Amino acid sequence: MKTIIKSLRTPFLLTLGIFLSIAITNCSDMDELDNLSNEVEIKTRAVPTIAFDWENVDWMPTPSMQSRIPTPWVGQGSLVGVYGFDVVNDRKAINGWELLYSTFDEDARAPLVNPYFILYNKYRGIMRIYLYLTTSFVTSSSYIQDGISIVGHRSSMLNFLGGEAVDISSYSQQYMQIQPAPKDGSLPLASNRWYMLQYEIAYDPNLENIPYNEIQMSWTLNYYNIQTVELGGRAVGKLNGVIGKSSNRDFFTPLVGIGQTIGTGVLAGIGRDFITNNTVDKNTGENKLGLSGRVFEDLSKGISSALSAASGNLPGAVMKLFSAIVGGSSETPISMSLDVNMKLTGTGKEGGAFPSTPSSFWVPGTFIPSNAVGYIPLYNKPLGVLYLREKPVMKITEFDELEEWELDPQYGHDMIRTYTRICYLPKKIDFSSYLVINPEVLKVAKVEVLQQDLIKIHTKEINLTYDYCPSGWLFPYGVRFIVKVSPKDGSQSSILIKTFNIDYELIGF
Repeated sequence: MKTIIKSLRTPFLLTLGIFLSIAITNCSDMDELDNLSNEVEIKTRAVPTIAFDWENVDWMPTPSMQSRIPTPWVGQGSLVGVYGFDVVNDRKAINGWELLYSTFDEDARAPLVNPYFILYNKYRGIMRIYLYLTTSFVTSSSYIQDGISIVGHRSSMLNFLGGEAVDISSYSQQYMQIQPAPKDGSLPLASNRWYMLQYEIAYDPNLENIPYNEIQMSWTLNYYNIQTVELGGRAVGKLNGVIGKSSNRDFFTPLVGIGQTIGTGVLAGIGRDFITNNTVDKNTGENKLGLSGRVFEDLSKGISSALSAASGNLPGAVMKLFSAIVGGSSETPISMSLDVNMKLTGTGKEGGAFPSTPSSFWVPGTFIPSNAVGYIPLYNKPLGVLYLREKPVMKITEFDELEEWELDPQYGHDMIRTYTRICYLPKKIDFSSYLVINPEVLKVAKVEVLQQDLIKIHTKEINLTYDYCPSGWLFPYGVRFIVKVSPKDGSQSSILIKTFNIDYELIGF
């Protein structure tokens, strides 16, 4: 019996050893598969935006093998040569600024190439892109053009750009603008220098229904040579304000080749010193912007009224300012837009794109999963403060015939009596129910409509009592909202001035 057991022990131990070896190998393989699975999961996860103290940091986060990069606020290549301190110092988180994206990373394995970061103000709906150019390039062009576009699904987010009055029946998918010459006299194009791009974002209530991978924002930087600028007044040889246009094609492209571009667009001002620095003669309205004296005077008075509104004094209805954002910090910054006729002339030769542009990113407020490709925003909430849910309708129920005398067109010497049909416009309007406020803003701020004015878009006349309607037709009208946004934490409030086109209905005409 012992002999039998002894004879069986060797095969048994051999079999047991083989079994244990297979089991251990399988466990090891499973561990390797688990590790591989975890590694793959990490590699397919989106790149998190690395937060940093953009307000107070002395140097930007860069890897050790790269030369240090100063902040945009002070030092080499700072923004103070282009913008006033009310703009440069307007960056505090307590005033609503949030970090959306940043490509700055001190743990990067190689030097950063043309890094940028994006700030967004949740109380004002302003997005600012700060780009630091590290790539060396040489060009003789005199101006920088920047632009932003919506790629994929259409959205209303860019509808506040490109005009004083907003038509919600159309969608602006691209906006291009040319930045002014630096006020310190330096040339605008250089390496190791900061550039700032600012855009006002409209709230899109339909954004949450759009798949994240079917819509992106894309921004770009180009350069052109411009010799003369006309904005409805005399031609000037220097661009002292931002000029822009919303269109399906790049409005400024003909500057290369044809050497000229003509059309309607907007003049945009950023900063409180926009009027002061561009005034030549306060009494006549002569200015450095190329505007007519009358238009410049209206603009100057409008900005003054808007600044007064930011300090608590409600502006008068005659204020000729229809698109602006005022206040929001102790410096009381201002951003405004004015419709203008533009004529730009260049050499027809110089023009091109900045290195590393265009650049695109996922739209905050869409559902961006953890395995999305590329950077994901730190502040992933819908952008913009307000918009309209639908176009308001002005109902007109009172009519009359206005008696007028005019020269007889047949004989030219007799006066004849004529009657013209007129429509009496509403004495008071209230279209506040058409406004839709971003729910994320309502969580952190009180939003109230301070004033509404009826605007005749064509002539910019305000709160008319009647208008001519001989054939039951009126020139386009709009409503101007003056809205106050007061943060619940007690920080500085903002004034938003927005004008929207409205429809009208003649009842009983």
